[in-house]
Amino acid sequence: MAAVIWALHPVQVESVAWISELKNVLSTFFYLLALLLWLDSDVEPNTSSYRLSGSFLMYLLALSAKTTACTLPIAMVICSWIKGKKLTFQKWLEVGFFMMVGMFAGFFCIWWENWAHGPSEYYVHLSVLESFLVASKALWFYIFKLLFPLPIIFSYPKWNINPHVVSQYSWPILCLGTGIFLWLNRYRWPKIVLAILFFVLTLSPLLGFIPLYTFRYTYVADHYQYLACAGPIALFAACLTKYFNSNKVKSFFPFVCAILIGMLGFLSWRQAHAYRNIEDLWQDTLRKNPNSSLAHNNWGIILAKNNKPTKAITEFEQAIKNNPDDEEAYYNLGVVLAGQNDLSGAASALQHAINIYKKELPPTYKIEGHLMVDTAFSRAYNHLGIVLAEENTPSKAIAAFKQSIKIDPDNAEACNNLGTAWAQQGNSLGAIVEFKEALKINPAYMLARHNLNVLTNSP
Repeated sequence: MAAVIWALHPVQVESVAWISELKNVLSTFFYLLALLLWLDSDVEPNTSSYRLSGSFLMYLLALSAKTTACTLPIAMVICSWIKGKKLTFQKWLEVGFFMMVGMFAGFFCIWWENWAHGPSEYYVHLSVLESFLVASKALWFYIFKLLFPLPIIFSYPKWNINPHVVSQYSWPILCLGTGIFLWLNRYRWPKIVLAILFFVLTLSPLLGFIPLYTFRYTYVADHYQYLACAGPIALFAACLTKYFNSNKVKSFFPFVCAILIGMLGFLSWRQAHAYRNIEDLWQDTLRKNPNSSLAHNNWGIILAKNNKPTKAITEFEQAIKNNPDDEEAYYNLGVVLAGQNDLSGAASALQHAINIYKKELPPTYKIEGHLMVDTAFSRAYNHLGIVLAEENTPSKAIAAFKQSIKIDPDNAEACNNLGTAWAQQGNSLGAIVEFKEALKINPAYMLARHNLNVLTNSP
């Protein structure tokens, strides 16, 4: 019963139907295999080492798919307690080893995304107090969505978190009260406590204590609880089964199950339609969350690609209205305005995007006067340079191209544009250097090769 509800629940649609989150499904598959193998590793002494090795291999595969699988050691302990197994010293050593591997994978992922990968995606950094406010509200949000899965939205409205608003502390107080109540009844309802503990601890990496890119738009997402919701769902299914088995209404149990499964299946089927294509996804999001700057921006991109610049401009402007710090919307607006020959509007939008990039760029990314690679930031300067060149301000255009290359030395287009600007200024030597640099970055860049041939073959 629990497995059917877990598989059919509408909050799971995002992980199954959205190709970008299929890693959730893959990670959970290996996660559960690792857990089962570890729990059975001491059943037969002759195969114990094989099962333990298999469990560790499955754990590595789960971590490779998604590092949130690092919570497996918690599940190991909780499931052992639920099954009534006493953890020996050897078992605690195994749990500790798995935990160290998971922590290493988690910290490596954080390091990679926040440092080695560069600041191409800026993260929302919350204070400790703000993190607690987000986490406490998110926990109840996820519980509510399990009980009442309407509406299901790809990108939920972003909460306004303000530690100075007294009413926002109702969520932490509610969490604290629930925690105290469960602790006082831990011997009376041990399995209930463990199911809730599994839910909270499995969700913990995604509650706000670790910076996530998606926090720019929303603090919650259905795919975050794909695995964690197994705890509350198993608890609900167990309580439902126990209630019907211990009462005179036992004969109604199959009908109740059929109705419940039918409702969940219908809601999931309906939600799955939103993932048929990218157009349906953003249209569905805008219908349910019309203030989503993410949806307006991405819908604007689709309209621009479909040669509907006027409508695209409206979407980008709406995205900026909803989120004045949305540098991506400013950038896209600038590009479309440039295509409409609104050079002053394009320059203004691109400059706004650059200013926001500068404001959000962490100072730790500055190394010896050079910024670490951020292709979006570099592209903004490159497009600004193109607009400035068309406005017949070559010196400003050259400065913009230089800044684009400084941010991303592998931006072949910026190198080619700088070479073109130098050629127009009569600096043939500088132009040749830039065209060669563009070809060094991308040997198949035909425009740069053409420009170089024209310049070198000219008298």
